[in-house]
Amino acid sequence: MEINQENIYSVEQVITYRGKVNNKLINNVMDQLFSAINDAGLKTNGPTITAIHSIENDCGDQIIDIEIVVPINGIMTSTDEFVYRDRFEISNALMFRHIGNPLTMNTEMQEFNQYIRDNDFKPVTPFYNVTVRSASSPSEIDNIIMDIYVGVK
Repeated sequence: MEINQENIYSVEQVITYRGKVNNKLINNVMDQLFSAINDAGLKTNGPTITAIHSIENDCGDQIIDIEIVVPINGIMTSTDEFVYRDRFEISNALMFRHIGNPLTMNTEMQEFNQYIRDNDFKPVTPFYNVTVRSASSPSEIDNIIMDIYVGVK
């Protein structure tokens, strides 16, 4: 596994979502986000970026504090749920690329965390997953490409 020390990961014109969501409803939030983009007459303009800030258990259900960042091809008015930002940026970022089923990423994440500890880095952001290539059908799940970024100091 190759770990790159990026200076900055930056994307212009994004619409973001941040909130606590029942694990079963994350796809609904994603659908609403993409519908809002479409309703504004805009299109996505790059890979979707996600981060999990925390996970809580509520009577057996997982409640996930999730951040979703979607690059778009124009300026969009913010709503109560979705916030437009001119730029999304991770400064002083470390990054590695995972190719394959996301469920097989555990070993790489352990190596990434070990690299961070070995080099005395301190994470200052959550781990952001940038989905470079997604699966449009279950048969493509092993061909997913995800770049994992974390800002450190």
